[in-house]
Amino acid sequence: SCATANLQSRVTRFSVQQVMPVKIPVHAIVHARMSSGRLPGKVLRMVQGIPLLGHLVDRLEHCDSIDGLVIATSCDPLDDAISDYAARRGIRCFRGSLDDVAGRVVDAAMHHGIEHLVRLSGDSPMLDPAVVSAAVDVYRRERPDLATNVQQRTFPKGQSVEILPRKLLEDARRGGLTASDREHVTTHFYRHPDKYTIRNITYPGLRGETQLSVDTEADLVRFERIISRLGAPYWRHGLEDILAAFDEIGGADEQ
Repeated sequence: SCATANLQSRVTRFSVQQVMPVKIPVHAIVHARMSSGRLPGKVLRMVQGIPLLGHLVDRLEHCDSIDGLVIATSCDPLDDAISDYAARRGIRCFRGSLDDVAGRVVDAAMHHGIEHLVRLSGDSPMLDPAVVSAAVDVYRRERPDLATNVQQRTFPKGQSVEILPRKLLEDARRGGLTASDREHVTTHFYRHPDKYTIRNITYPGLRGETQLSVDTEADLVRFERIISRLGAPYWRHGLEDILAAFDEIGGADEQ
């Protein structure tokens, strides 16, 4: 299809080499909760008739490089709504610690038998599947400890992708993580680049300061303006189309 061809062309742009990667199963784990400090309940706020989390799920369902999807939420009663949404969509769900996000991700992977995972945030409704595919291809081909595009941020916020083996997170948790590590999941690895092989993927457009994640009410309004400009189905629009719309509406002026 045209959508598949366009997706593959964007993957080619982000990838450094075009070598057939080894096919190891990689599953996306999306962590999401209702108790966001700055914008409570944001992951299920409706935008163009679709929950914010649903926009991300729609995009991941069109990402051929991943082998499955799990939503990792907490046992907090507020997050019953997220579990119910996952059930309605037929998506695997795991419920664990509210504050220990690293532990929640590890436990979700263990529960569902996942050995290699893509860590994603539920507040990234404009994540381009091609960015995920580029990172997965690098991970499968080069087998670093961590394939990432956030060690040196050149991709916009809201396009963050990190891929690593579950065992790496398990070992780090046994070795002791700080409270910040438990909240942010991967900071431990970035603090110890001498101990881990980290492969950072860069975006030639150098848009690391561009805000495409949804952290505030203003971000939510900007997201709605961008996708309204692009039109449905919203998942089909890749990063470059989104950035063009962001610039057209003066998104940088609103940050």
